Parts: sequence; C-alpha cells; structure tokens
Amino acid sequence: MDTNNTIEELKELANWAPKYSKEKSDILFRAINIAEKENNKDTIIELKSDYITCLVFQNKHKDALPYFAELVKEVLDEKSDYGFFQRFEVLWMYKWFVVNLANFPNIPKKTILSVLDDLEDKFLAASRSSQKTVYDYQYAVHRELGNVELAADFRSKYEVSTERYFFLDDCSACVIHSNMHYLFYKKDYPKAIEVAMPILTKSQVCASKPKDTYPYAALSYYILNDQETAKGYYTKARKFIKDESTDHNYISLLMTYCLWTNNLKSAQSFFNDWFISSFTNPNKKDTLFFLVTSKVLLEKYVFTEKNILMLNFEVNKYCYIQDNVYETKNLISICNMEIDKLVNLFDMRNENTYISTFFIEFYQFVKSN
Repeated sequence: MDTNNTIEELKELANWAPKYSKEKSDILFRAINIAEKENNKDTIIELKSDYITCLVFQNKHKDALPYFAELVKEVLDEKSDYGFFQRFEVLWMYKWFVVNLANFPNIPKKTILSVLDDLEDKFLAASRSSQKTVYDYQYAVHRELGNVELAADFRSKYEVSTERYFFLDDCSACVIHSNMHYLFYKKDYPKAIEVAMPILTKSQVCASKPKDTYPYAALSYYILNDQETAKGYYTKARKFIKDESTDHNYISLLMTYCLWTNNLKSAQSFFNDWFISSFTNPNKKDTLFFLVTSKVLLEKYVFTEKNILMLNFEVNKYCYIQDNVYETKNLISICNMEIDKLVNLFDMRNENTYISTFFIEFYQFVKSN
C-alpha cells in the first residue's frame, strides 16, 4: 500500500476492504492520523466512527475506548458546533458500545461504571424522555457486573416507565428480543415465546433479528415439548452461520440443542470449528458459553467411553496424541482450566461471584435435557 495515500484514497481502500476486518481498521487508522494533522473535523468524526465500529465488531472494545472517549467529547460537548445528525450517530453508537463492555474482564469495573454514568448524562441532556432507555442499559450493565439488586431495581423502573418513544430507542425487533432474552433466563419459556412471536412471524425484523432469536426459540420450544417447532428454528438458525466469525455464544446455543437431541455429530462439528478460536476471542463471556457447552459434549463422550476424538484443528497444540487425534479427558481438563481462569477474572473484576454462579447454573442447564 502506498504510504503517501490521501484521505480520499484511503477511504476508498477502506470501502473495498472486507467488512469490519483488521485490514479495514488499519487503513482507517492511517486515515485518521492524516485527518488529524490536517484538522479536518468532519472527516475525523466520520473516520473515527467507522474505526470504532470495526474494533467493536472485532471484539476489541478496550482498544476502542480511548477513541470513543475522544469522539464523545468532540461531538457531544455543550460547546460543540456539530449538528443533530452527528450527535445522533454518536449517541446511537454509545449505547451499544457501553452495553457490551462488561463482557471483557480486562476492562476495569470503575471504567465501565464511569462510561455508563456518562451515557446517562449525555442521553438525558439530549432528551428527558430518554430515561426509560437509560434504565434499560443500566439494568443490562449492572446485571453483567453482578450488581443483582441494583440491576433488578433498574429493570423495575424500566418496566413501569410510561415513556412511549425516544429517538434513540432500539428498534422494535431489538426491544422484543431483549425482553425475550430476559424471560428466557428467568425460565419463563411460554412467555418468552409469546413475547418473541412478532420476530418469529417476521412482522418485526432488523439486521440481526430474527437471526439472534432463532436459537432461543429452538431451546424454548424443546423445553416446552414441541420438538417439531424446535427443530424448525434450529434449522433456521444454522442457516445464519456464515463462517467462523459467528460469535461463540450463538454456536453454544446451537450445540446445546444438538446435545439435547443427541445429535453429537453436529455438536462435535461445532466444537471442531470453534474450539481453537475460543482461546483468542476477546469476548470472554461468549467464550465461557462455548467452553461450558463443549465440556458437556466431551463429558458425554467420556460417559459413552469414547475416549479418543478425531478433530481437524488447524494447530495441534492441545494434548494431541498424534496429528488430529486427541484424548477426550485431556480436552475436558483444558476446558476446565480455561473456564476457571475466566470466571476468576470476571469475579475479581466484578468483586462478586455472579459470573461463576451463573456459569455453574448454565452448565446444569445444558446438561438438564
């Protein structure tokens, strides 16, 4: 790549680069440096927004934090001369950036809470009618930090709020999915299905829905003994797997369905394709979902005395006997070590045992059917 590219040339190269790829973010980083030297304010905002989006989709939230702080300060400051559209775009990014920070144990609790407080200030400054939206995000973040009572309080405030619409609300499909997800983990499966029905009938859809909703629908219907419908939603969910960039939590839900239906061949295929990448995935909450589900799969194999597995790992580094041949019990040990390490990181960061308790319960959930 020519090191003397102009901003416009770099923007064009970024447009042609694979979506959210490291190649794209590296090009945008170079363009930002040039724009800052030229003090091109509008271009800086555009480039930083695109750069942050790339980092977020690469699960590099910690790397994105300083750039996001700069963006918020530049655009949302009271003295800023940026217009409604730029402010709206940054506020919209702010909420989905904040809600995922707790999934990364290398981001300190103090930093997460500080960013959450700032989000509240910025949203309420934009409109007093944003309070319900703020409650929703306060609930989500405090839940992930293990502040159970505080999260429950924010959830109650969200549910009783009579505010109707705020221009920064999530789309209708995302709100429905969020409520379904909440009910699913409360084990109210009939209500979860009822709430999700507008998505499942495709009367409410968006870029990520119904994709994100299908695995939960499959598991909910299975628990409710509607095997045919459960299988249908599992089949639909599988069609959304494009490549190995699909997040590990999504895969763990599909693996859970396979385990419940004793389709170990498909479960092993998921394990084969996503196990290695789980160790380098920055989103450690997603990694935990996957590793716990993988542990249940491997334990099933030990129970049936299948002590050797043939796996096509790209890198033979995890207790292999010879190329592509692995001992099942050794793989379980690796899963256990990584699970213990990660839950300890979360619990130390959160200063409680919420995550370790949650994944003990999730392990029992996966094993239960």
